[in-house]
Amino acid sequence: MAQVGNAIDVGTASADQTTESNPAHASAPVDSAVSVTEEPKSTTDSIGPVQPIVETTAAVDPSTTAANTESSAESVVAEDPVVGLWSKVSEDAGDFTSWTTLVETVLQGNDIGKIQQACDAFLNQYPHCYVFWKKYADAILTHTQNPADGYAVYERAVQATPLSVEVWIAYIHLRITHKNTGEKTPEELAALNAEILALCERAVQAAGLEYKSAHLWSTYIAFVKDITTNVAEVVQVYHKAFAIPLESHTELYQAFEALAREQETPSVLATPEQLAAATAAAGAVSPTELKEAVREYIISSAYAVIEASAVEAAKRKPFEDLITRPYFHTQALDDASLSNWRAYLKFEQEQAASAGTAATTTADGSRHQRVLVLFERCLIACALYDEFWIRYAKFYLDVCGDVAQARNVLQRGARLQVYPPPRFHQLYAGFEESQGDVAEARRILRAAAVDATPVAVESVVAYAAFERRHGDVEAGLSAFTSAAAKCADNAKARPLLAATHAQFLRSIGRAPDARAALENAIAIDGGAVVLYKQLLDFEISQHLDAASKESEDRVLAVFDKVAASEQFDVVAKAEMAELKVRFVIEHSTTTTADQWGLLHGYLYDGVTEDGSNSLDRKRKAEAGGEESDAKRQHFQQSQQQGYYQQPVQQPYYQQPMQAQPQMVWNGAAWVAPQQQWGQQTW
Repeated sequence: MAQVGNAIDVGTASADQTTESNPAHASAPVDSAVSVTEEPKSTTDSIGPVQPIVETTAAVDPSTTAANTESSAESVVAEDPVVGLWSKVSEDAGDFTSWTTLVETVLQGNDIGKIQQACDAFLNQYPHCYVFWKKYADAILTHTQNPADGYAVYERAVQATPLSVEVWIAYIHLRITHKNTGEKTPEELAALNAEILALCERAVQAAGLEYKSAHLWSTYIAFVKDITTNVAEVVQVYHKAFAIPLESHTELYQAFEALAREQETPSVLATPEQLAAATAAAGAVSPTELKEAVREYIISSAYAVIEASAVEAAKRKPFEDLITRPYFHTQALDDASLSNWRAYLKFEQEQAASAGTAATTTADGSRHQRVLVLFERCLIACALYDEFWIRYAKFYLDVCGDVAQARNVLQRGARLQVYPPPRFHQLYAGFEESQGDVAEARRILRAAAVDATPVAVESVVAYAAFERRHGDVEAGLSAFTSAAAKCADNAKARPLLAATHAQFLRSIGRAPDARAALENAIAIDGGAVVLYKQLLDFEISQHLDAASKESEDRVLAVFDKVAASEQFDVVAKAEMAELKVRFVIEHSTTTTADQWGLLHGYLYDGVTEDGSNSLDRKRKAEAGGEESDAKRQHFQQSQQQGYYQQPVQQPYYQQPMQAQPQMVWNGAAWVAPQQQWGQQTW
């Protein structure tokens, strides 16, 4: 028994790694599929605009000037900061700092109505902020002096964040405190003990598999010891805890050993099987020796279970040590943390799969249950990373075969994300459509495309495509119209929305309308590359079908617009000229002489003695230094080989569409990484 510490202590995390050790809990930007959004103005459809409680003021004198009115409004906000904070979170539900400041401010006051309103709205949006659940319950208890009101808050808390060991412990302690306060009849005490015991069992059922739940088990055991004289009941709880790969069993084991050694009759701690085995192993001994033999057998049996659990815990320790932020926060997780969560989830899923379909249950419960618990832990720290919600739902669907739980996961993910990335809505809707619920899929996509602010262009495209598949193209077109109105002042979203609108018009056979939409958009956003490329792609496709002089002139007109525009620099114009050369060579009906003149002008006009042309010099200047020898050698070789001897390239407009880049949340909107000229952007 000298090595008990080594076997029991798998490792002790540092203070900053303790589960939910930080009270500031929201989560982080999420990588997403392509969308362009306008600046946030209000929350999404998952939670309506928050309405603050505002005191009724006296009527304003109509003669008061606008300046005085504005000054008066500013003074009201200055006198009551709560009003200003409500205004901020109403405009942007993702402003976590303003939310926490609002809640802290109202908690310092005595207005229970304002406290309830602020806490309810905040915790609906950020339910994993366990510290605020406790503060909310304390404030309610202080005001009403009714424990049942505090219980109601904690019931909501454990439903919202069932993996929070701290919330469960605080709830249990509140119930115990109430039980021990005031005079109680034996019947009342028995009823309260039964309620608290049931609460403890609920707690370990929900969070008892958590790696750092030893304190919860200790709380449960302490309560059972307090209410029963049947030591066997206490031992049963110990054995349940020993079978779980916890971070450390040291305190639990020491308490169990002390309990075993203080028993005059250790046989009361043993099961019939253990007692028979201990008696057989002891042989013919005196009653006193047999009693000690049974005691040591019980202790060593418990230790053997702990050793087996420690082996499992040691497998998980490398992953646990890399969890630097187990709590909920608005700041982004670093790549290493995200990779660790992915690897940890993969490990637990592999452990579950290795158990086999015929033996999925071990001493610590279902192997699948351990995977589910880890997903829940992951989604505290990674709540706004849609990737993990989708993986969780897919696990329920593919491995557990539970459609209802998969749907529940997706519903929770949609509710918890203030600005869900477009990809999440699409996958959620795709799930519902695959389950035959077309109406729900339509509701999800429409909420993201039409009802939500800010506008995500990709969500509009997905909803329009959905309606096209189901035969209602007018609904799809209406979504583009609605989005265009919201994006009227957004120079980033406006061109991409117009380009995708034109592409949708082409997909439903309205080519003239598509051309008109692009030309109108170019008249507004003449410097948007995506519009010219979309128009170029459109006109080339029309030319390939018609192969007429008129269709060719339309293509060349697009190139000429870029060349004549003052909104494009020399690099953009030179690269568009290269595309023009390729089009003329591959698909033009012009004469060979005309082609030669165009090609010569592109390759040789402006070339200096050092072998560089204006495009090369422009790129070198932007790079801030000399070009590499390899690049210069490549250019010289291409000059010597000639255009026709270079490797044949696939026509620009026949090249496969490149993968859409992941979107980045910049704190105000979903934005795409900087696109390079020549990449497809639609």
